[in-house]
Amino acid sequence: MRARRWTSLVVLPVLAACATLLGCDRQDEQERPSQAETLRAYQPRFEELRRRLVQVGSVLPAGKVGRDGCQAPAPPDPAFTYRTGDEEQDGNTAEVFMERSLTEPDTRLHWDRSFQYGDTLLLDALHWTGPRGPLGENRFELGPPPNYWDEGDDRELRAKMDRALDTPYLVVLRVRAYTPPTSQDGPTEVGFVASVELDGFVVDLRQPKLLCSFGAAGRYSALHVVNIRPGETWGSRVYEELQGSAGRRIAEKLESLTGGSADPPQTTTAWQ
Repeated sequence: MRARRWTSLVVLPVLAACATLLGCDRQDEQERPSQAETLRAYQPRFEELRRRLVQVGSVLPAGKVGRDGCQAPAPPDPAFTYRTGDEEQDGNTAEVFMERSLTEPDTRLHWDRSFQYGDTLLLDALHWTGPRGPLGENRFELGPPPNYWDEGDDRELRAKMDRALDTPYLVVLRVRAYTPPTSQDGPTEVGFVASVELDGFVVDLRQPKLLCSFGAAGRYSALHVVNIRPGETWGSRVYEELQGSAGRRIAEKLESLTGGSADPPQTTTAWQ
């Protein structure tokens, strides 16, 4: 009897401790921030932004840009800033968009069909809250997975979403002509070529209102493609070089017109 009684005295506190721990686990699980809830909270504001992007298309001139120039006094207020470095993006006041993304932000095309630059913070946020993000088809995944989502991840996501929503300026790029990477091997032409001609527009996204217009072009022509990295093809490498060629001219035009600072847009070869 004494042995059984001693055993029961030991077991009861252990069971109580286990129950307490399990209860804490359940409580922690309930208090864990939800990725889906955060995205749903921001979704209405990004739906409104999608409608505003359609309006941006209506203020862009239909014809080819004749001369670089601004319709509004420069420099704008706040100052124009577009930087792509990881430690510099927090201070950005501008994002770069392809014109097609104004009405089709969730559509991606391979480089052999369309010229485009990499995703911006604003476009990422539209993807995450859109029909193909984690709340829909999950084609635009947002890491880490929901089971590993914690308070730090949630704070970082909210900060990114707020920065995206507060973007005052949008640089919209329209493709006027595009020759995808091509291999030429004939009696008169040998090598690899690609070219693009662009019209660019700086828009005040808050109104929206057209501020500046400019033209930019890029070209690649070489007998050989060098520095092909693992996983690349000659076509994707030429495409990246073409993006860089046009991007440097875009950055020069933006700095000249706005009096601000600009980097070349982000390059990409990943879109399918």
